[in-house]
Amino acid sequence: MSQIIISKNQTINTIPGVLVENNTIKILKNAHVEDTVTIKITDRSLEKFDLIVEENAQAKVILAIQDNVLGSANYDINFQAKPNSNLKFLLISDIQTDASVINLKGDLLSDANIDFMAAFVSNK
Repeated sequence: MSQIIISKNQTINTIPGVLVENNTIKILKNAHVEDTVTIKITDRSLEKFDLIVEENAQAKVILAIQDNVLGSANYDINFQAKPNSNLKFLLISDIQTDASVINLKGDLLSDANIDFMAAFVSNK
């Protein structure tokens, strides 16, 4: 399993075929990422971002949001799957506050496919 770690001070990504720029994570055109890519976001280091799967790309992505900061959280996640792309996506949310929102928006272009699953973890 390959990891992209996004924290307040740095972003670590060493995965071929995956590009991280500002608030955008891209699976590059024609990339077939064999390993499952885990994107770990900690303590509100990135509350708004886009996940773009370019044409003919394939990937399995786990987005793990771990948030122990007090107060409300608002995450905006936008997906774009370009033609003939294939994405399997699992969202795991471990947000430890009651007043939190995760907004998901997805655009699928011709013959694109996204399989989406989610799990929400709480100690309350």
